[in-house]
Amino acid sequence: MRVDQKVLSNTWWPVATHAEGTDQEIWEKVLSLWFNSTPGILSLIGARVDTRGPWIELKKPILEEIAVLDPRELSKKAQGQLCRAYDEVSKLQIQPLACVATDAVHKRIDAALAKTFEIDDDLARLRDMLAREPIVSMRLPKEASKDSEVAVS
Repeated sequence: MRVDQKVLSNTWWPVATHAEGTDQEIWEKVLSLWFNSTPGILSLIGARVDTRGPWIELKKPILEEIAVLDPRELSKKAQGQLCRAYDEVSKLQIQPLACVATDAVHKRIDAALAKTFEIDDDLARLRDMLAREPIVSMRLPKEASKDSEVAVS
């Protein structure tokens, strides 16, 4: 999320863009859109550290190494497309991550990336797979849950 005032959260990682003026706003919008896109969420999940139970941690040193879009490498046209997409979706209510496969806002974010980078796919298959990921859906795979039942019996 992108904010322009102080906020309080139980978990947060401030991101410094080291940009100035309009570049800072562009970078913040591009990165906010990226981290809410399916590829961005997958990059975060790939960097997770498993803990006990359904919880995960995102360690700050690992976050420094996550692959993200580099706004400096984008054309002005691509920056503009992504900023306009951010402006549109920032006014909408995004659903919880477990609803990523059916959430219209996540779909619009992915569509903006696909259009900007001329990807023929709207990333629906990736969203579907992401929604089935146990740490996202909060459900064990059927095979694992059967094994668990057998082991407990």
